[in-house]
Amino acid sequence: MAVAGCIGCGSAFDPPGKQGATCMTMQLLSEGTVLHDKLELAAMLEDNGMALTFAAERERSDFAGRCLSEDLPLLLGILAEELRQPGFPPEGVERVRVHTLNSLRRSADDTFDRAYNRGRALLYGGDQPYGWPTLGTEQAVQSLTREDLLGFCRDNVVPARILLAIVGDIDSAATADLVSKLFGDWKVPGGDDAAIYASADNTLPLGKATEIVTMPDRSNATVLIMRRGIKRNEEDYYAVMVANYLFGGDFLARLNERLRVREGFTYGSYSFLNAGRGRGAWTLYIQVNPANAKQASEIALEEWHRMHTEGISEEELQKAKSYLTGNFAVQLNNIGAIASALAEIAYHNLGLDYVERYPRIVNSLTREQVDSAFRKHLSPEDYVIVAAGSINDQ
Repeated sequence: MAVAGCIGCGSAFDPPGKQGATCMTMQLLSEGTVLHDKLELAAMLEDNGMALTFAAERERSDFAGRCLSEDLPLLLGILAEELRQPGFPPEGVERVRVHTLNSLRRSADDTFDRAYNRGRALLYGGDQPYGWPTLGTEQAVQSLTREDLLGFCRDNVVPARILLAIVGDIDSAATADLVSKLFGDWKVPGGDDAAIYASADNTLPLGKATEIVTMPDRSNATVLIMRRGIKRNEEDYYAVMVANYLFGGDFLARLNERLRVREGFTYGSYSFLNAGRGRGAWTLYIQVNPANAKQASEIALEEWHRMHTEGISEEELQKAKSYLTGNFAVQLNNIGAIASALAEIAYHNLGLDYVERYPRIVNSLTREQVDSAFRKHLSPEDYVIVAAGSINDQ
């Protein structure tokens, strides 16, 4: 059996000055409840070959579990207990605080994390929900109290924000009754989610900026070119997805083919698109020798301008359609992946027939649609460049 779901509360929901609340809360859900301590919960899971994990992201937090069919009531019971009756024991709070601070320190020593966090701060504003780090800040994590975290959990981990998918050998009616028994009487209102998502549009003026994050004694540097992109529910999303794949979503996509295969400048380069309920970021990633950072970024911009001006070929479009539809099917190769996909589909309100519709949507796209969407949403006129590593300010 596979269980997956999401809680519509991610780091963007952290209160100002309390960045890290979501990250710590998701870890604390497994640290004990009012009924069972951490060791008792772990024993119940391990003794029955079960697993249950939580992870915080930008807009939401995800959970995933696995068990045998006969143990589904036990697994869902533990999930309900952790969500509805969290204990947040003082020793657990301190353990999670130390773990989060260690993660922040590792992140501060990572060239990608340093560049990415700074890039988001430049795009969205460092004091805004889409601009601060998912892990939080060291100062805020140090200051968060048990009462802060319990209050945050009570106000944000609420039934109106929770989606649950179950896949496996189940009796649908009996499972629905079980879920209703465990969660049906949980009546807590949600918050103003729309204002959080809209904050991604209330951003800094568009333009261009370049910034160097100096990190001494690094043999490699990370260069990121970033701009604000598109929302998941926008009509042009699929055309932009295809454009991103052709530009930097594959080893032989335009970006890596130019920078690595032809020029030999980079150890790897690609682009990725974050599209959520709020306007996400489009990111060009380049891992490079610090001495080549400036030239590599110039070539990346040149390729971006070229695709923006010339558009894509019919051959490229057919390649993208073949890969994206085929890979979509491959990704649904086990019940855990199917459960996660169903939760994702529900989160974005894509409809229960989405798995059947997706190939048709992608295959219906034309070159004109892809070119138009790329020019509209990913114009090379507005971006930030952040380079992290042993780079001189050039």
